[in-house]
Amino acid sequence: MFMLAGVLSFTGVSMIIQRGMHARKDFSSFFKGVPEDSLFSEARIHLGESLLAFWFAFTAAQALRFARSKRIVEHRAWIARHAASGLWVALMRLFIGVGATFLAVGTKVWGESFIKDGLWKNNLFYGTGVAAVVVCVGTAELYALALGATASKLPSNAR
Repeated sequence: MFMLAGVLSFTGVSMIIQRGMHARKDFSSFFKGVPEDSLFSEARIHLGESLLAFWFAFTAAQALRFARSKRIVEHRAWIARHAASGLWVALMRLFIGVGATFLAVGTKVWGESFIKDGLWKNNLFYGTGVAAVVVCVGTAELYALALGATASKLPSNAR
C-alpha cells in the first residue's frame, strides 16, 4: 500500500511538472526580477524539482528491491529515505509559517524596506523548501546510519 501511494505521488508530481502546473506558473511573480545566477533562479529550481522527483522514485525502487529480497534492515533504511523524500513538503509548510511570521514582524519593526527587493517571496518559498529537504533527508540518513550500526548485531536471516 505504501509503495502504491508512492507511485501515485510520483505520477502526480510528474504530471504537475509536465503540464507546467508548478510554482513557476501559479506564482510567476516569484521569478520577476530574479537574476539567472541567483540561488533560486528558475533554471535551478527546475533542476532541483527534477532531482527530487528522481530521488523519490529511486528510493521507492530501492525499498521495494530490499523488501523482496527480505533484507529488512536495508529495506527500513530505504523506506525511511523514501518517506523523507516526500515529507519535506509538509515540513516546508511549517517553515513557511515561521518565515512569514518573521517577515511580518520585521516589516513592522524595520518598515517596508525590510522586504523592498521584491525577492522575499521567492527566497522564502524556495529557501524553506531547501531547508526542509536538508532536514528530512539528513534525518533519514542518520536513521539509516543508526540501522547500519546495529545491523551487525542482528541474526543473518533478519538482515
